[in-house]
Amino acid sequence: MQGSVVLSLILDKSGRVTDTRILRSSGHPALDELARDAAANWRLSPDSVLPSDLTQGRVELVNFRNPNPPKAILPDAKPYWAQMR
Repeated sequence: MQGSVVLSLILDKSGRVTDTRILRSSGHPALDELARDAAANWRLSPDSVLPSDLTQGRVELVNFRNPNPPKAILPDAKPYWAQMR
């Protein structure tokens, strides 16, 4: 699976994530939950926390990419739409 999730993160003054919200789903519920779980464990430097991060939140993009996608599931396999011709 591959995809991108856009999250809204609410931080506290120490840089801990206190709340996460999905603004744009990857289309894969498992990836969305992985992104939320990972972000919940992030710790930012307290110096980087803006006043708006405490109330409005900060938008972050989380990308999931497979660096070595399979070329085909089966040797000589054709996509479904190519078989319909």
